[in-house]
Amino acid sequence: NFNQEEETIEVEQQEEIQVIDTTTTTLEPTTTTSSTMSSTTTIIPASTTTTSSTTSTTTSTTTTTTSTTTTTSTTTTDEDTTTTSTTSTTNIDEDTTTMSTTDTQSINDDCPEKLLFDTPVDLNLVTSILYPGQIRANYFKPHGGFRFDGLGDNNNKITVKIPIDSFLVLGSRYVVEGQVQYMFEFNTACNVKFRLDHLLVLSPKLQEIADNLPAPKEGETRTTNLENVEFLKGEVIATEVGILNNVFVDFGIYDYRKENEASKTSELVKSFGYEIAKHAVCWFDWLTPNDEEIVRNLPPSGNDGSSSEYCKNN
Repeated sequence: NFNQEEETIEVEQQEEIQVIDTTTTTLEPTTTTSSTMSSTTTIIPASTTTTSSTTSTTTSTTTTTTSTTTTTSTTTTDEDTTTTSTTSTTNIDEDTTTMSTTDTQSINDDCPEKLLFDTPVDLNLVTSILYPGQIRANYFKPHGGFRFDGLGDNNNKITVKIPIDSFLVLGSRYVVEGQVQYMFEFNTACNVKFRLDHLLVLSPKLQEIADNLPAPKEGETRTTNLENVEFLKGEVIATEVGILNNVFVDFGIYDYRKENEASKTSELVKSFGYEIAKHAVCWFDWLTPNDEEIVRNLPPSGNDGSSSEYCKNN
């Protein structure tokens, strides 16, 4: 059943922004001094620790007690969405933190129109293709993917490799049918990003990073910005994918240098309402020529077949 994962797996990503602790100190009624210290912690492997902090102090004179309001704006992305959340908090007592990325990756403006990606999986094992930019399980999906049917019971052993030199920027872990699933987003030096989802067993390097993500829960997905850890083309990041007896992996490419043509012409993309759909591409023609030919000759998966808002002229 090519559409099985779309019936049971797709989990809407939810964003959860945690707010930096704000402590307000008030002196005498005639003079109030409000001091706020915020600390941003970045999730990184256990072997490295990076902390950036900013301290600001504001003094004002008034005859009444003044509280301080701190507003934190954080942009996060989930499987199909990009949202910007702003949280305004006054006199918070709890100790909370906001996970954010340390932006050390440089973006190269001198890049080709299309980057060349290797496929992240062995195409000899792929039985069908999930097309990017189509409705599956009643939801619009900017990403596509690969299915692996006929491998036998309890066999999810599919190796996933990095398709292009890149940096890890985003991650999520969640539970589907009792099994932990992982999604990661990587960015290239050209600000062309890609995502791999429904990873099941990770490489030691990636697992060390994933262990610091929020604890996975059934049906609760959220993403966390991650340290810009470098991964090289061909590097193995997972050895099993999908869920038991339903073997697949999601794959999407997103060009954040410009909006796609579908953002101007497609009502599905316009109504989707999130930035990621405006940057998704038909990744078939971003593959190396040999891989592109193989992918185009593989049958499409699911009831929607080869319909796509991004692969209109392919």
